[in-house]
Amino acid sequence: MVLRVLLHTVAASVMLYGYTSLSRLEVFGQWVEAQYGGHSQYLTINGLFAAVLVMISGVLIDLVGIASPSAVTRQMSPAMKQLIKTKRLLLLIAMPISVVVAAVYWPLIIFWPHLMLAQLPSDEPTLDSPATLFRIPADIDIPLHGLPGPFLLLDFFLFEQKFSRRAMDRIAPLLAIILAVTYSVWVEYCASRNGYFPYPFLTTNTLLIRAVIYATCTMFSVASIRLVNWLHR
Repeated sequence: MVLRVLLHTVAASVMLYGYTSLSRLEVFGQWVEAQYGGHSQYLTINGLFAAVLVMISGVLIDLVGIASPSAVTRQMSPAMKQLIKTKRLLLLIAMPISVVVAAVYWPLIIFWPHLMLAQLPSDEPTLDSPATLFRIPADIDIPLHGLPGPFLLLDFFLFEQKFSRRAMDRIAPLLAIILAVTYSVWVEYCASRNGYFPYPFLTTNTLLIRAVIYATCTMFSVASIRLVNWLHR
């Protein structure tokens, strides 16, 4: 019980720290907030909120002494049963998103940063250097992009039962499609208002290529959750 509470509490705190620390980045924060959609344009932030909700629901379950969904259901109130189901549904949403975010973000940030990082006007623009790539400090970047996935995997492998075949064959693909369509429509609409996408690799591609990117990420997310579930014994 102590380990569960510790993981859920620390994970939620660290991820929330990463998000709230974005307010320290004055130039970047002002630039994002001036855009239509603000931080909600970023898949990272949407996935982060889903992961935080997983951990918060985990803390609530822990605090009432419920070990896991495999506990004796007769001892649970209807409200607690629903909370456990909600946590598992959120986990089914958050884990694939965290995998997609990490799989896209880290290779691009390491090898092709211009495809991921925003170009902000420099403090003293010159003809030779009109703009600069804005890099998030590591103490913010890691909680946002590096830790949600490991936190969720630890929670899943240590404290959760594996998902049923029905969840993998029907619910996971359906959720992935709904989330992908919702996000792609939203980010496309925001880009139509702002004139550019939150991620440069989307801005530089045509609608057809972007549709392929959305579809590929959706299929990858489904494959990733199936692999993770298969590894859970």
